Amino acid sequence: MIKKLALCCMFFLSLAAQNALADGQQPVKDDSTEGLPSLRRDAENGDPDAQEFLGMLYIYGDHLPHDKKEGCRLLRESAKKKSKARRLYDKHCR
Repeated sequence: MIKKLALCCMFFLSLAAQNALADGQQPVKDDSTEGLPSLRRDAENGDPDAQEFLGMLYIYGDHLPHDKKEGCRLLRESAKKKSKARRLYDKHCR
C-alpha cells in the first residue's frame, strides 16, 4: 500500500509539474508542497484523479493536515467517476 501511495505521489507531482509548465509557471522541483496549489485547482475543477489523490493526502495527513472529513468528501466526488476511488472511499470512509 505504501509503495502504491508513493508511486501515486510521484505520478501526481509530475502531473502538477506538467500543468505548471503548461500554465507558464516554474516546474515543481521536488516532492514538497509546491505542487499542492495546482493539485487543489485540478480537484476543484472536477479532475477525478486529483480529487482521489488529494483526498488520500488529507486522509493520511501527508503534506496536509489530517482531515478525514475533507478527504472523504474528495474521494466521494472522485468515486462518482472512478471505481478505484469508490473502493478507496469504502475502505477509508465507511
